[in-house]
Amino acid sequence: MSKWSHDNVLDGTLDIITGNADQEQFCSQQPATFYEAVDPAAWQVSQAYALGAAVRPVTRNNFVYECTKAGTSGASEPT
Repeated sequence: MSKWSHDNVLDGTLDIITGNADQEQFCSQQPATFYEAVDPAAWQVSQAYALGAAVRPVTRNNFVYECTKAGTSGASEPT
């Protein structure tokens, strides 16, 4: 059996998401991996990172790194 929701419910939900989100990701097809769907910003020199922040390496390697200790990044990218 299929599920049905009134258009007002769907539009209202989208309005809440777009009104409160700081990023939107649109895909032309279903992403193959979580990394492909999220694609966070690249790591930066002397950048303040909050606990839980996600970054990718400057040279992409299909990994996303999560900040486990808040602070400022160093002069060179971690290996």
